[in-house]
Amino acid sequence: MVKRCGICRDKGLNTFLVREMQIGLRETFEYGFCDRCEAITRLSKINDMTRYYPENYYAFAKGAEQPLAGFARSYLRNRRDRALLTMSTDPIGRILGRTSQETTSVYRILGKCQINLSSNILDVGCGSGHLLRRMAEVGFKNLLGIDLFIPETTSFNSRNPKIVRGALSHLRGRTFDLIMMHHCLEHNEDPFNELRLARELLSRNGSILVRQPVSDSEAFRKYGSNWFQLDAPRHAVVHSLTSMKLIVQQCGLTIKDTVWDSTDQQFWASEQYAGDVPMYDKHSYLRNPECSLFTPNQILEWKREATRMNKNRVGDQVAFYIERDE
Repeated sequence: MVKRCGICRDKGLNTFLVREMQIGLRETFEYGFCDRCEAITRLSKINDMTRYYPENYYAFAKGAEQPLAGFARSYLRNRRDRALLTMSTDPIGRILGRTSQETTSVYRILGKCQINLSSNILDVGCGSGHLLRRMAEVGFKNLLGIDLFIPETTSFNSRNPKIVRGALSHLRGRTFDLIMMHHCLEHNEDPFNELRLARELLSRNGSILVRQPVSDSEAFRKYGSNWFQLDAPRHAVVHSLTSMKLIVQQCGLTIKDTVWDSTDQQFWASEQYAGDVPMYDKHSYLRNPECSLFTPNQILEWKREATRMNKNRVGDQVAFYIERDE
């Protein structure tokens, strides 16, 4: 059987093996890098992906409950995040937003989507819904999350946000002002169909936000099969800018803007994989920074390098702002 790129269907693939290193199974899977569009496609076929999304998968974690910070601090925090998310003109919120650190970077990215507290917002591949729950606390009123791999034993009782187990196709007939795909599209073996479905669900002036890793990055060139964003076998297609433009156009959409938002994880996680340390290992920087392979100075330098790479548009993940191509 001829091996083809999952995006442009070209046969010019450079194949290589990638290990499962997030959970630590160390199983190997075949991937192919396309010479034409630079997309990376998983070539190994998997009949049942559920075993690669165990209940301790990071996206399913509900997160630790935050201690009560007092009315004033909670009020200011909500005011800050509301300003970031909605690009409001609230002077206090904007001042607080300018002084916030990278923990609110996703809010800055969302703020460019021109949403308001009444916007109908869908988060595809939402996991436990941590982002949606925070948005509800800030004041957003119409939030829905959907995830195909949420454990069936997980209980979500909130009406806002409402989180359901299922696929995008289950929502036909509804419309949304913003459809978010935070590190979700690359998990889909048919990204064309997923984006077409998303287009059908958009309101008249709606938009799609896709955040995902990109193959035309310095990190992939440096680390190759140990680049942590390959995340075998969960990532089925890792796009380049070229392949992303191709798929968006074929789905009747257009990319309005791009923002690079890679972090220091592209370095320390990939270095760990090269040293045979899985993401969930007790010596992983994610789990136990004090017992990891890295010094605080190394981490600080990698944070600075990630900032530089984002400015130079060579970081390893990008936020794509997408609209209908009318």
